[in-house]
This record gives sequence, C-alpha cells and structure tokens, in this order.
Amino acid sequence: MAQARARLSSAEFRQFCELPHNAHKRFELHEGEIVEVPSPSPLHQWIVAQLVIWIGKFLEQFPLGYVFGDNLDYEPADGVIVQPDLSFVSFERAPRLPERFAIMPDLAVEVMSPTNTERDMLRKVLLYFAYGAREVWLIYPEERMMRLYTPAEAGAHVRQFVEGEQLTGSAVLPNFALNIADLFPKAAQ
Repeated sequence: MAQARARLSSAEFRQFCELPHNAHKRFELHEGEIVEVPSPSPLHQWIVAQLVIWIGKFLEQFPLGYVFGDNLDYEPADGVIVQPDLSFVSFERAPRLPERFAIMPDLAVEVMSPTNTERDMLRKVLLYFAYGAREVWLIYPEERMMRLYTPAEAGAHVRQFVEGEQLTGSAVLPNFALNIADLFPKAAQ
C-alpha cells in the first residue's frame, strides 16, 4: 500500500522557507505540497516590468483596482500560498490593501521559464481557479505568444494570442488592449 505524503500547513511551509539552506530559493505551497519556483531570467523580469507599467497606465485611466509585480503572497486557504509573476486585485474585492491577501487575485499572470512544463502550468492555472481567480494569463517568451485562461465547468477555457495580434476581451480588465509583440523586447538596432 502506498503511503500518502504529508501535506504542510501554511505555518509549516513558512518555517521550511526560513531554513538556512532555503535562504536563496523561491517556493510556493500548492495544496500542502512544496513547489520550488525557478529564479526569473532578465527576459522574464523585463516582461513583468513592462506589463506592470502598461496595466498601471490603464488603471490610471480606468481605476478598477491594484496591480502588483512578483513576490507577493496570496494565501486563500491553509496549505495554499502562491506568488504570481504579476497580479491584479479589484477594488471590489479589496477596497483597502490588507496586511496580507487571503484571496486569490482576480488576474494572475505567469511567464513561462524553460524549466516549467505545460502540465505543471495548467495545474497551477486550475489551482488559481479553484480558489477564486477569475483569469490567468500565461506568457511564452520563446514562442512569443500568450494564452488567456478563464474558468470553465470542465477546467478552463483558453484563448491564444500570437505576435501580430492584440490582446483584447479580458473580463477582468475590460477595454485593456495590448499588442502581443509589445510583450517582448525589440532587437537592438
């Protein structure tokens, strides 16, 4: 008979993260299971920074909520702690900024890294939806495209946008538009 692996609580996870040998590593907790998150590359960070700027400018015109970069914990339940690469929380769900988010963001954005598998990222998309996220964007730097996921009865509905197209139709950020090519740096002249 196979033994079930012990599931960690959020408090146990925080203790694990504070161990000296984990000092320079990044982790998330997915329903009690520790997941090591790779360090971001310069391209990854550039994409996140650009999105924070674009969404921030959009929110100046349409004040719908808050946009955040990475390293922000969302803990919607004991045993679940995630840090999206970028997140948006509506004023409706957070009229004031709390000390810590006990919800999932309305929008979570993840930038794929070479060590991410499609299966693992889809699992993470479904985790976001299971705890209340309304939309997830996965950005694929190598393929120069993105996928917009929304919850569906049997998992998730996905729309794909490639370079040359424009991201539109976000239910979380209505009227937001972005040329997919602008997600990626231009070649040096």
